[in-house]
Amino acid sequence: MKIALYTLGCKLNQCETEAIASVLREQGYTIVSLSQDPDLCIINTCTVTTKSEQKARRVIRSCAKKNSLIPVIITGCYAQVEPDECTRLYENAIVVPQDKKDKLLDFFTKIDDSVFAHLTPPEQKKYIIDFMLKEENTPSDPFAFNSGHFEFHSRGFLKIQDGCNCFCSYCRIPYARGRSVSLCPEEIFKRITLIEQAGYGEIVLTGINISAYNHSGMRIHELLKSILSLNGRARFRLSSLEPESIDEDLAEILSHPRICPHFHIPVQSGSDRILASMKRRYNAQQVSRAVQLLQEARPGCFLGADVLSGFPDEQDSDHDLTVSLLQECGFSKLHVFRFSPRPGTAAYSFPHRVRDETKKRRSQDLLILSDKLFQEYNARWNGRIVEVLLEKKQKLQDNNLVTCVGLSNNYIRLAVRDIPRESAFSRNLINCCIEEPETQEGPGKGKYI
Repeated sequence: MKIALYTLGCKLNQCETEAIASVLREQGYTIVSLSQDPDLCIINTCTVTTKSEQKARRVIRSCAKKNSLIPVIITGCYAQVEPDECTRLYENAIVVPQDKKDKLLDFFTKIDDSVFAHLTPPEQKKYIIDFMLKEENTPSDPFAFNSGHFEFHSRGFLKIQDGCNCFCSYCRIPYARGRSVSLCPEEIFKRITLIEQAGYGEIVLTGINISAYNHSGMRIHELLKSILSLNGRARFRLSSLEPESIDEDLAEILSHPRICPHFHIPVQSGSDRILASMKRRYNAQQVSRAVQLLQEARPGCFLGADVLSGFPDEQDSDHDLTVSLLQECGFSKLHVFRFSPRPGTAAYSFPHRVRDETKKRRSQDLLILSDKLFQEYNARWNGRIVEVLLEKKQKLQDNNLVTCVGLSNNYIRLAVRDIPRESAFSRNLINCCIEEPETQEGPGKGKYI
């Protein structure tokens, strides 16, 4: 039986899809793309922006057109907050809300494939729905998504936290994911060992808000300290860190060489007035202080930032403050989003909406700034040595040497030449000297050393 998986949104969604893929593979299913005539599709959706929901709807409709009446399971955050809308998108849609997504792991373990494969598409839909109804009162486990092998990534992903308590005025995620919960440290250690034993040279620690990690009083900096005390070779990359969580204790841990010098901060705005309206828990000065601590702990680190443009009542002066803050802090790349009103959030009814053409102009300013910052950061690394995680072979050279594409510890994508063939395998860590910087058009170039 052929099953297609499609994921939208954050690293946490990717992590959860990888766990589903791992179960499918263990149960003997063939994982294919949407274009390869699957017998069933699973679409893992996102609700962060209007655009992400629009993309989910396009993918679902496209899947329906290409694949006749095969069952399409729609799960994830969009399915959680808009289940009826998802159901209407396709005759044979089955909505599995985010808080029941872990039941898909059970389904593909317990399904009688010899029966299921011979049912008609409507019968298959009923089969899946009946199973989910039986499991409705069974407690869900947000940390059931566990895998030692990753179908779509050369890095390992480990979910250590889920949910959010912040309830920022523009965000639906607390409604889709619930309150913050954290995985116990002992289980985290076991999963790290599993991933390392499978040969992964990098592990991404992910969650909705890993800064909020708190298990029996153990906070994120204490967890990282315990992780780094384990015997192991893998390096660790962190997903987003909230500015107000970055203090001297955390910065000290982040100076460890096994933590990738690549950090991402959801800045959103450089205007204190707008940040307060967003119900963010910091101000511009705290962003500057967080960046200073990171740069002191890891000189030359790559700093990414989320920026939300066109929030209600954002003036040109607020936009200018944002641009100034991003420049002064020396961020390396920006993820720019235009504000879109999310039903159920406080900002949905805020007055003084910013006109679409103004949002477009401001977001374009930020994208131009991002390109400039990205080029400047990468240019500074020419001639320097970095640690690269290999992802895929590009070509075989002479003398049994290989060129591979990989990702440096500080988030520069490189095509690395002159790698001995025996070392040129996905997931391996090597050192290389950068010869040409990465650009928007493609990877930079490096030489194995």
